[in-house]
Amino acid sequence: MSPGGCWARRTATSGTTSSSRGGELVADDSDDAYCDDDDIYSYNDCDTDTDETYEFGYRITNEGDGPANYSVVVNAFDEDGDFVGQTYVGATHLTAGETDSDEGEFNEYSELEKNRELSDIASVEVAHAERIALAN
Repeated sequence: MSPGGCWARRTATSGTTSSSRGGELVADDSDDAYCDDDDIYSYNDCDTDTDETYEFGYRITNEGDGPANYSVVVNAFDEDGDFVGQTYVGATHLTAGETDSDEGEFNEYSELEKNRELSDIASVEVAHAERIALAN
């Protein structure tokens, strides 16, 4: 159990048993139906790059006595266990005993180590969880 009742355990696309849903690399190479490379505008040009994300499920439970917000740092690792990158997830205004489940992601805007790519990610793990008690 991580600090403040927030938890998630190591998960991997290779089927590792975990407390959170497994992650996977998702590629979307579809262009918007309104893309147009033949006009003078650049805002609607067709995208030549494949949009990739590494998506993972997480669950945060407030095991405290009162309402709280949670901020969680999630690290990504390659199949050798080497650090690839880091992202953040969170939950707001969870009452005592309430659970929030959602999906987080690493994407083209995520901070990755030098020369690392989203396709290098094999697993994710909670690095730090912080509970911020609310006054209401």
